[in-house]
Amino acid sequence: MGTDITILAERRNQAGKWERVEAWTENHMLATSTAEELAEEGWPPCLIGPMIREEWDVDRSHMLFGVLAGVGRYEDDVIPISPPKGLPSDVTDESRQELEWMECWGVSWLTLRELQAYNWQQKAPASFHKTFSELDEYGNPFPDGKRHLIKVYGKSGSLYDGCRSFVEHIIPKLASIGNPEEVRIVFGFSS
Repeated sequence: MGTDITILAERRNQAGKWERVEAWTENHMLATSTAEELAEEGWPPCLIGPMIREEWDVDRSHMLFGVLAGVGRYEDDVIPISPPKGLPSDVTDESRQELEWMECWGVSWLTLRELQAYNWQQKAPASFHKTFSELDEYGNPFPDGKRHLIKVYGKSGSLYDGCRSFVEHIIPKLASIGNPEEVRIVFGFSS
């Protein structure tokens, strides 16, 4: 068991109200349970309809957790974009329900502008670099462990390397939605 992150995307519409933007997908929970059964179990309304929001796949990167909100394994080693701010006062009901149901902690939000302004190329903390040398000392969890980690994290040792999936996939997806001040992520952590 470890820490996970739930990231929800919102944009401000022309009326000035925030709305969720993830695509709709079929609710596969309804293949084994009815909406009434899910409601009785405490599932929020946003997760029991025939269509639910598509999840944006985000790696379990403790370095990303440190960058976004100063939490996780690297909380003392990484300068976060911002400490947790709590939910924005104008958060969508759908996002609030989902984060509350997930019992998220360290809840916060960041605009696309904040994400784009962050220096992702800064050097990663020393504890990140130590991971490579520890493979030899403590045994190798992967058949080609050192090569695997270098492939995943790169050789430069920048925060970009430790957060590559988020920087290369989530930020561009957000940028395709709209103006950097009108697009945000609302997120929280769960264990």
